[in-house]
Amino acid sequence: MAKCTTSIALLNLRRRNSSIKSGSSYLQAMEPFRISWARIPFFRYTMALIAGVLVGVYLPLGEGWGWPLFAFGLLWLIVLQFISSPVLRWKWEKFTAIPVVCAIFGLGLILVDHHTLADRPDHFSKEAQGRFLKAEVIEVPQEKAKTFKFILKVEASDGTEEWEPMKGRLLAYIQKSEGAGRVEIGDVVVFPNVYQEVNPPANPGEFDYKRFLSFKDINQQTYIPEGQWIKVERRWRLRAMAERARSYLRERVGSVGMSKDEEAIASALLLGKKDELGPELSRSYASAGAMHVLAVSGLHVGIIYFILQGLFKLAGLWRKGRLGPSVIVISGLWVYAFVTGLSPSVVRAATMFSAVTLAHGMGRHSDIYNTIASSAFLLLLFNPFYIMEVGFQLSYLAVIGIIFLHPKIYGLLYFPSKLWNKVWEITCVSLAAQLATFPLGLLYFHQFPTYFLLSNLLVIPAAFVILYVGVAYFALGWLPGIGFVLGKALSYSILMLNQSVLWVETLPGSLLSGIDIGILETWLMYLMILASTVYVFYQRRSALVLATAILALLMVLQVQEVYTLKRFDHLVVYDVRGQSAINLVGQETNLLFCDSLLAHSPDRQQFHLRNNWNRLNAPEPDFIVRGRADGLHYLGDALFGYKGRTFCRLDRSGLMDELAEDSISVDYLILSYYQGMRPERIFKTIKPSKVILDSSIKGRTLYKRTSLSRCPYACSG
Repeated sequence: MAKCTTSIALLNLRRRNSSIKSGSSYLQAMEPFRISWARIPFFRYTMALIAGVLVGVYLPLGEGWGWPLFAFGLLWLIVLQFISSPVLRWKWEKFTAIPVVCAIFGLGLILVDHHTLADRPDHFSKEAQGRFLKAEVIEVPQEKAKTFKFILKVEASDGTEEWEPMKGRLLAYIQKSEGAGRVEIGDVVVFPNVYQEVNPPANPGEFDYKRFLSFKDINQQTYIPEGQWIKVERRWRLRAMAERARSYLRERVGSVGMSKDEEAIASALLLGKKDELGPELSRSYASAGAMHVLAVSGLHVGIIYFILQGLFKLAGLWRKGRLGPSVIVISGLWVYAFVTGLSPSVVRAATMFSAVTLAHGMGRHSDIYNTIASSAFLLLLFNPFYIMEVGFQLSYLAVIGIIFLHPKIYGLLYFPSKLWNKVWEITCVSLAAQLATFPLGLLYFHQFPTYFLLSNLLVIPAAFVILYVGVAYFALGWLPGIGFVLGKALSYSILMLNQSVLWVETLPGSLLSGIDIGILETWLMYLMILASTVYVFYQRRSALVLATAILALLMVLQVQEVYTLKRFDHLVVYDVRGQSAINLVGQETNLLFCDSLLAHSPDRQQFHLRNNWNRLNAPEPDFIVRGRADGLHYLGDALFGYKGRTFCRLDRSGLMDELAEDSISVDYLILSYYQGMRPERIFKTIKPSKVILDSSIKGRTLYKRTSLSRCPYACSG
């Protein structure tokens, strides 16, 4: 999460310092709250474009509405140019914003439709009749436990005589092999025309991976075994070259002689490769509120910017209106973006800094909000679905929060000491970014790092040092003596960063987890933050009333949610591929019957189960792998009672032998797969009101060929 992007807020630091020392900053912050829309036209344009994109995503109106709106706005603007009467022209020019907004709103609808290939008649899912598909790899492959994950752009299907052009994107998992490991961006592969729709979430509260992929225009997936695909072509692609450069620098990092964890941190922080981070190390950084330093984004690009800017300042060449130094700085930013793989987060940050640097080089007195909005506008023109990405939302919210809130918070206190002034400055940046992003962080990640101010005081200076040393090592590491010294300095810096983060994580209450809010609560929290800011810095009493009313409404919504959900007991049988997961959730209990693999897999729990626990405000679970659970009334190893209901759970052979020969009536029969399972014998002995089959049975031959598939009772699971 790029919540501590130092970015634009520090560009005019010296000017702010002088104003603070004179005691004027706080008074400036207390000026009346006004918005000069004329100074930020691109902010309005970007909002109109975002509105059009969101309407196009959630209410797919398509080109049927997009083109008429765009033409209407454009025609209105053209007509205005031919009005000769000064009086009429003056009257109508006051409404110029209306046609502009209409045209840009319509453009948003058009862009969404243009980037949505799934509905087109030439999409491979509608037209491909051949035995094989031809597709190009368009994203960096990801290594999984048994496969490599690829995003493919389908180009053609083999017809009766020649390849027929097709369109669309496909998620592909290719079985691990030496050849699959060498596939990269730009490679063209041919594989069988066999695929399936991406499944929607199977569990309550589970991450909607199908929806996530749909924003990338991917709705189908396929598994390709070894030997059933062939690479037929390698095309030149800039991102492939960038990935090769990043791999080369990763090898350079490996030659330093650091530990495995230190190499993983160096690879993530310097090059943006987070696939080497272990789950424990990732959780430590997340708990400490320092995960943003491992995602190459605005913080890292900002440091590179200050390095380049500092070099020109030392040479006396950094002046407003001098385009040459600005062009070189922009080139340096994009070289860094290139060697870090041109990931979306780096491209966003480089675009933002490029816009600011270009305005400086051209001597333009552009409003900073307008400059940032213009960068977002350009990115959305390139891909309107960027607005649906968490990283895009957090990046721009963090930057806007820093620009708007940082000078106001910074002006509240003055420290004569340069050291304490710098500490206060970092604290203000962290606080401003956190205020702007934490509601969205709660919505997506359901947790809040309580010591984020402390961790940022440690990790931001450490990130500066590591990036400075890392850039120097990449540039001068080939020199024998200098390379050794820089390598050791890099290793020691990363070691200190890791130790600092691990220390913060061990502090009591370092992470508030299990927080569940919806979209409505998120919007209300942002409105409350805005109203509180207006009251604190502009003394508007109406803003205080609004903030208080929103806070009361949020409390009412929370109490209602807790009352609605916690007054009921819940039985949930989760769909976790090939595993048994049966959950009993009450007001004070959370019992999970599962196998040892799921009990010791936090990642699977996070993906399949935890969102539902957050939604139900459930306590931490008690894992029941074998044996009996406290709080249940057992009538045997297979029979137990809970909240006035009777359950029979059969998950291993031998349990049927313990049951009486006479038939037994129960409310719920929960079946897990085990060898020797005989459904006829089970239903002869047990008479349930409902039968629940967990995911360990799903898809097995036993299920398809026996009475389980045509169970006479109400089946679920």
